[in-house]
Amino acid sequence: MGIGILYDPEQEKACLFCNTSDCAFGPIITNYESLTAQEIAESFLRWYEKKYNDPRIDSVATLEDRYMDFVVLKQLIEL
Repeated sequence: MGIGILYDPEQEKACLFCNTSDCAFGPIITNYESLTAQEIAESFLRWYEKKYNDPRIDSVATLEDRYMDFVVLKQLIEL
């Protein structure tokens, strides 16, 4: 029981899913510069679980807001 990542390398998109209920949730994640969508999704999930715990309990709107926070934070770190 946990969270997995669905990844489509042809479209370069990823999303999170619950591997207990087989339901996808949250924002669609795309590649950025040299990182694949899968790498970004993995990084986002690690960050999210460390900071907020289990993303399955939050609303889609909350996940989208926190994903944008994650993206902005990552871009600031790269500067």
